Amino acid sequence: MHLVQICTVCTICSVTHALRFLRDPTNTEDESNLNLFRDHTNVEDKSNFKYALTLEVMLKSKMFTNLKVTSASADTAFIEVGCGKESCQNMMSSLRSFAIQNEKAVDTWAVVDNKCSKVLDNDHLLAASIKVNKLNMSELSSIGPTDLFRACASSRLWLPSVLTQYKYIMYVDSDTLITDSVKPILQIVKKSESTIFMTEEVNSKYCQGCGGYAHHPGRNLIRAGVNGYNSGFLGINVDLWNKQGMVQKVLDVIQEAKKGKVKLLLGDQDILNWISRREMSILHTLPCECNMRADSICKDASGYFAPIILHGNRNRFASEWKKGYSKLVEKTNAILSDRLTGGRGTNTSLWKAFNASLSWDDKLNPWNNR
Repeated sequence: MHLVQICTVCTICSVTHALRFLRDPTNTEDESNLNLFRDHTNVEDKSNFKYALTLEVMLKSKMFTNLKVTSASADTAFIEVGCGKESCQNMMSSLRSFAIQNEKAVDTWAVVDNKCSKVLDNDHLLAASIKVNKLNMSELSSIGPTDLFRACASSRLWLPSVLTQYKYIMYVDSDTLITDSVKPILQIVKKSESTIFMTEEVNSKYCQGCGGYAHHPGRNLIRAGVNGYNSGFLGINVDLWNKQGMVQKVLDVIQEAKKGKVKLLLGDQDILNWISRREMSILHTLPCECNMRADSICKDASGYFAPIILHGNRNRFASEWKKGYSKLVEKTNAILSDRLTGGRGTNTSLWKAFNASLSWDDKLNPWNNR
């Protein structure tokens, strides 16, 4: 009981800090927000409300004007996030797998904290293949408590306001491996007139109403499409995002969350689903191989597809996919090491280089555990 009381007090103090940063003496909304927070007695609701309130502070703070960004050398930014030890480690493996494809048609970016920034600077294998631009979250420290929730994970909701020098953004979660060229995805994004691009939680043609997101408590009320969409890969048309006022749409959802009308237990993914559910014209459904997960029923009559982006969500890379993941990472490092020592390396699909076969077993492993 004492532990619960202490955590509650600390959370309220942190939210007070967030509010104080933007407080206008003539505006009573801040006190109202804090009172709303105190009124949420359920622990789950408190977490949900804290996320919504802090994200609102970040989006309204104009923090983006303080971020230092480089000029673009391409029209598309490929972005990953590494904040915290595990996230940073995953991101480095993912970026290395992306480097094998040597995608020069895009600029590569990483959203990092201070520790991960140093890890990135010292990765000679990665540096031998691609340049990675950085957005360091420490530069946002002046705006207040950006660590109240996973600030880096929510970056996909504010990056289009920062990297306005790009026409398109391809955001990828850190718990992924890029096993083939992303050019087919980019071609889809460039040809479409949609604003955002995601894959469904499962391929609904083969699996109606199943998948983790569809069965998550409360998701049936806000999920877009049949099963909901996963934001582990998110494509964004930057110009349309800003012209259509997507930040304001996000803020409107946050207002609903603050009033208890919607729960954002899965953060940005819930927000993007709820916006898309109401306005499906902004969303383009990507093929399932663009974000292949354990509950992706990604196949046709001839069998399962080879992934472009393999997503180990819900800790799959540390559980039933562990052996296959380790072997793919080993192959990635071997290819980049060959480049570093003067060899030609392999500038091809990681999936083909690994010679992985697609005989999925009952656990939906996308490779043979050999």
